[in-house]
Formats: sequence, structure tokens, C-alpha cells
Amino acid sequence: NINNNKDNNKDNNDNNNSNRNSKRFSTPAASKFKHVYGTENTKTNQYFNLKPITTGIDGHVIACNSKFWAVPYTGGGGPVYLSPHGKYGKVEPNCAVINGHKSMVYDVAFSPYHDDIMATSSDDCTVKLWKLDEDDLFTRNYTENDVNLSFTCFKSAVKSCCFHPMIPNLLTTTGADNQIKLFDINGNNTEAV
Repeated sequence: NINNNKDNNKDNNDNNNSNRNSKRFSTPAASKFKHVYGTENTKTNQYFNLKPITTGIDGHVIACNSKFWAVPYTGGGGPVYLSPHGKYGKVEPNCAVINGHKSMVYDVAFSPYHDDIMATSSDDCTVKLWKLDEDDLFTRNYTENDVNLSFTCFKSAVKSCCFHPMIPNLLTTTGADNQIKLFDINGNNTEAV
């Protein structure tokens, strides 16, 4: 009798476990996030006709600071589309761009200490530093003549650039040759430190 009771108990436990398992998988899992709702922006708060480059970029696809946002843009050379926050609407095909490179721009970075300083790194083996002037920035194209500093000590494409978050005026770059170079942007020194 003792053996029969053990077998019956084992059968009952197996049935209870299978019932628990089937119940466990029959109900959907509860979400960790509750009461999360969103609304789509209205047409007046959207950008249209924007043509950023999204392939082949190892750095940031978009960069922003408290005044501007920028994206590497399609077109000849290495254009970068720059816009102030809040200027919504259609981006015209002949919009003003920053175009001082001879090849595609891989990364864009803004200085965390100076809202009007922007760096761009490119496939043309250069990093260019731009001082942005809000008065005429969106009325004309910036060209190579408007570059504040140009760093040309690279032997391969410069894949990314980034300003140091704690040290003012320190720009870090990485190249396709796996080298990291640091630059002090204070002054006119264009050699790596």
C-alpha cells in the first residue's frame, strides 16, 4: 500500500505541475512599463524632405547641442545639414549646407563648452573645425574658406570625432588605421598632441 500511495502522489504531482506549466504559458507576460503613452508630433513639428547619409557611417548619424542639430547630408563632397532647434518644415533641395570636405563626412560633433564650435571628420583624411555664426549660417553655404581649423595629419579616413566632456578644447579622433589622435583646439596648432 505504501508503494501505491507513493505512485498515486507522484501522478498527482505530475498532473499539478503540468497544469501549472500550461497555465504559465497560456497567459501573456505582463509589461514592465505601465501607463506609457505617446502622441505623434503634428505636421507643424516635423521635418520633411531630409536626406541624411545613413550608410557607411561609424560615428553619430545625428549630433546636437543646445542650439543646433546636424547630420551628414547627401550631395557632392561632404555636405552637412545644420538646423536650429524648432525650425520645422520642409528642407528644400537647395538648402544651405556646410561643405568643406572633398569626400563623405563620417561624423559630426559639437563642443560641450562652446555652442558655436562644430567638428566634422571625413573620408578625405581631414578633420575640420567650424565656428558657426548664427547671423548668416542659414542664408549661405559654408565652404572650405570658412573653416576655422583643418587637421590634415591623417594617413587614412577619419571615422569619428568627439569633444572631451570634461576637458575644454580637447578633440579626440579615430581613423580607419585604428589610431587615436588628440588635438588641442585652443590656438592654431593643427598637429596631434
